[in-house]
Amino acid sequence: MSEMEERPLVTFALFAYNQEKYIREAVEGAFSQTYSPLEIILSDDCSNDRTFEIMQEMAAEYRGPHRVRVRRSQPNKGLLSHVISVGKEANGDMIVVAAGDDISCRERTEITMKLLDNSGEAYAFSSDDIIINEDGEPTDWDVERISLRKSWHNKLPSWVHGATAAYRTSFISSLPLPKNEIFYEDMIFADLLDVMEKKSIHSSYQLVKYRYHSANLSNRLTADESHDSVDDIAIQRWTRAYDAKAYCLEVAHALLKPTRRHSRIAKLQGELSLLHLKMEI
Repeated sequence: MSEMEERPLVTFALFAYNQEKYIREAVEGAFSQTYSPLEIILSDDCSNDRTFEIMQEMAAEYRGPHRVRVRRSQPNKGLLSHVISVGKEANGDMIVVAAGDDISCRERTEITMKLLDNSGEAYAFSSDDIIINEDGEPTDWDVERISLRKSWHNKLPSWVHGATAAYRTSFISSLPLPKNEIFYEDMIFADLLDVMEKKSIHSSYQLVKYRYHSANLSNRLTADESHDSVDDIAIQRWTRAYDAKAYCLEVAHALLKPTRRHSRIAKLQGELSLLHLKMEI
């Protein structure tokens, strides 16, 4: 049996929503992956622009070695439900997560799997990245915050940087779909892995070109919605954080036996209570 046949199948999942301006570069990054065997899932969350059509066109024209399929959520699910839904359909042992406005380097999956293989029992992986602007040019956006990643991972060994993340598919597929629309997944997955006492790996390799622009999902609150005041924006953010923590707590109780509901559960409950107080002020 050759080395290639012994390697596990990996799923490279590209998640897109209204990113027709950037989606070609993102898909090209997916197609360029050097790792094999690789399943590529191009998944659109019910965009109202040409994102889905461009993904279909590129998949139809692809003649490379990877398995490629295109899917679409109906209706729009929000990022967390989108990721979990694809995780339930993925066939790979690991799922490498990519955004429709970022660009993955050719060796991203290869390096990710090599470092995971050397780690033992890690459930997740993330790396550093190169920050680019809307035109694809490197930028020094938020250098100070980026420099803190190592300390965040040291403080919380399950911490992941969502834009460069990979997870065990069995972990993602085991999660229930949230009742509310939730716009991020990495902090939720880090909390749940912490509750499960599972660790992640963080690497200083720069494996993704992360595009920072006004339409990022993390900025959608201020980009897509109008508010009367800074207080209104804060309340909206706290409400979204509350929904995320409530989901974490619900799943944590379902995943763990009563005898293992320890201090990590209490921590989630405390954070949820604090957010509730902020929302009432």
